[in-house]
Amino acid sequence: LENLSIGDWILEIDLEHPDKGIVDIWLAETSLNPYAYIKDGDPFITIPSISNTKGIICIGAYDDNTLTITRESGRGYTRDGNILPSYVIEAVDVFVPLTNKKSAMLNGVLVALGLMTGEAAGVYSILLKKQIQILPNTSIMSYWLSANLEQLTTIEYPNERQGYGIYTLENLKMWLLVNGII
Repeated sequence: LENLSIGDWILEIDLEHPDKGIVDIWLAETSLNPYAYIKDGDPFITIPSISNTKGIICIGAYDDNTLTITRESGRGYTRDGNILPSYVIEAVDVFVPLTNKKSAMLNGVLVALGLMTGEAAGVYSILLKKQIQILPNTSIMSYWLSANLEQLTTIEYPNERQGYGIYTLENLKMWLLVNGII
């Protein structure tokens, strides 16, 4: 897109076409182009614009001790009405390895993202070892990862803070075994 007129524009990203599934968006710094920017969140919509892309998984960080999402976790509904985050995962006080045989306790959405990325990578690793010919696409992986979400009885789901529920690391392997996937 070039030489657009000044005003509000909505970019919709369609990932339904696998041959055109790569999306690169570049915006100049505000000092170079003061008219091109991604709209900030507001008190009701805090999910970043890139997380609004249809068909992707948006993860929030959850504190099991307080039964709440962490401060930096986005909450929505999105501007187009999607419910995000897709789900949340406990990502508070997680020990992570560092260099030189040291570890640290971290919190937040980057920890949540790392945990979910590890889960997806683990599924792919199992499928590759079993020499499965057709690997799952994003929609199928999203379904597998969200098949065993826990939901608190005092909250109505889906909702704008926990999405469709709370992801539990221990549940995925058993679900994949019971359903004959691995």
